[in-house]
Amino acid sequence: MTNVFVPILVFLISFGSAFIVFPALISRLQTEGIVGVDMHKPGQPKLPEMGGLGIAAGFVVGLILAISLETFFGNLFSICFGGS
Repeated sequence: MTNVFVPILVFLISFGSAFIVFPALISRLQTEGIVGVDMHKPGQPKLPEMGGLGIAAGFVVGLILAISLETFFGNLFSICFGGS
């Protein structure tokens, strides 16, 4: 039963890291001038363009965490991912 919590833990840490990275990334992109004009909103505000970097960072953190848990604590994934 405890093996179900490992993927949930990986998801929560991945989501949390992306959630923390986004505000810093958005402000950094705006100060560097990496913005685009939103043509479909009134007033055409300028928005940061490369926000996908925050999602990629969260994915990489989750992936590294999952690989390290599997490497050092391999028996935790035995039920969830079919390991032996």
